[in-house]
Amino acid sequence: MQKIISFEKKYTVGHMFFLLVINIMYSVFFQPLTNYDDLFFVVIVCSWAVLIVKTFILERETWIKWIIDKKLYNILKLTELIMVALLIVSAREFKLELSFLYLVIIIESYIANEDLEEPIYKLFYLLPFIFANIMYEGQNILEPNKMLYFTFGIAVFLGVQKILDLNIKEIKLKFLENKLLIKEKNSKNEELRKSQTSLQELNEKLKGQKLELEKATEEFRKKAAEFYVLKEIGIFLGRSLEVEKLLELVVDVVSGVMGVDMCCIVLYPEGNYDKKDVSFHIKTVYDKKTTNAIRQKIESGVLSFLMDNRDIYLDNEVTQTKNLFFENREVGSFAAVPLYKGDKTYGLVILEQRYKNYFYKNIVELLKSVANQIVLSIENARLYESVEELAIKDSLTKAYNRTYMQKIFFKMLQDADESKKPISVSMFDIDHFKHVNDTYGHLFGDKVLRMVAKTVQAHISKYNGMVIRYGGEEFLVLIPNKTSEQAYKIFETLREEIENTELVEGVVKTHVTVSFGVTTYPELVSDKDMVVGSADNAVYKAKESGRNKVVLAAKE
Repeated sequence: MQKIISFEKKYTVGHMFFLLVINIMYSVFFQPLTNYDDLFFVVIVCSWAVLIVKTFILERETWIKWIIDKKLYNILKLTELIMVALLIVSAREFKLELSFLYLVIIIESYIANEDLEEPIYKLFYLLPFIFANIMYEGQNILEPNKMLYFTFGIAVFLGVQKILDLNIKEIKLKFLENKLLIKEKNSKNEELRKSQTSLQELNEKLKGQKLELEKATEEFRKKAAEFYVLKEIGIFLGRSLEVEKLLELVVDVVSGVMGVDMCCIVLYPEGNYDKKDVSFHIKTVYDKKTTNAIRQKIESGVLSFLMDNRDIYLDNEVTQTKNLFFENREVGSFAAVPLYKGDKTYGLVILEQRYKNYFYKNIVELLKSVANQIVLSIENARLYESVEELAIKDSLTKAYNRTYMQKIFFKMLQDADESKKPISVSMFDIDHFKHVNDTYGHLFGDKVLRMVAKTVQAHISKYNGMVIRYGGEEFLVLIPNKTSEQAYKIFETLREEIENTELVEGVVKTHVTVSFGVTTYPELVSDKDMVVGSADNAVYKAKESGRNKVVLAAKE
């Protein structure tokens, strides 16, 4: 269909141009338009009318179907041939040109119309020529010269037709072969196109699967990292209750696995973040100066709002100017995790990375788990310490008990031997303690014991000393690396401090005194088994000589 329409549009334009040229040449070289004979004029007008009508039909989509109808197509072609044949006999000056046009129209029909192979159509396209000559010449056609021309014209037509048959058959055969080849190629191309489309779809699917796999791999990597962190913490918790070592492990593992520039755990004493004696555990790429500056800013309370909120704080778009905490270092992402349980707050876990958008959303669960493990370890350690304290310390005075003394006393003496440094030992008791109990009651007596023990502990802790409740109102004090003279001065100062401390209970106000007996190993006593006895003898002498004294043991 499209082939016929395309051909006809081109041919119609060509015919109109050819007809226009004939009109112009005939008018210029032969006769003006007004002097045309009747037949020529009628034929010219009809020819233009046919071409105009055909052009109009070809430009209307709804009318094109008329052209597709082979019968109508053949009638239009026959009409064109009749017009050209009449022009040939009425304008003999252009016989040759018009005959050429006649043949061209026939060739057009052959090319566009496959049905012309039938004999009836071959005769059909010869009839216009015969009809036009008979109509124009009438009986004159029988004249020898005209009959010769007429016969010659038919012979030429048949000869040309024969040539056309042979060539057009071959052309059509080739055309058919090419058409089949093109169809085959188109079929293969369509298969290739479908295959290409399938490959593209498969490629897109594979790309999608690749992205999903990469995403799953990344998620697995993150989960594996999270599992590793929790596993390491869990393993450590299972074999140790040392909080300090656990926190060092946490900052080391978290900073390594998560690739942060800083991992810092801050513990506040008794959960009071207004105090400055905080505990730091930090792993960082920053230099010492920057690290110290971070410590100072944390101690100043610049992050106290994070403790108040108790929520995990994530900022993947850190602006240095908004918070003084980030001064003098490049921070793009920041995370802070409060360490708390119930109404108890222990501290913070702080993470920093120079790149923005570093902390993914799922990290919140990991940080919560790490924080819970840290809090659990702190509570376990404190519980262990409290249980251990019950085993080794006196519940009333918080001084070490005699059982603990038996474990460490001889070891301390051994350490003194190995280091070749002395260790001073003092035995002391509260003067007239029975009178205090009888006068003010045992509860007041307990208060006296607590006051004395606390005062002694606070004083000798400066010298790494140890207080032991030896029995009743008797206490033993161990101070390493002190000679007898140095120890005497320490205990004399301590005696005066106790004497000057007023005890108040309701309306009761009183003072107590203590008597100290001091010995030094191996300066005053060289036998380990006699050290306690030496100190005990010295305190006995202090009591015998009036109490409220410090007495050095005699050298043995």
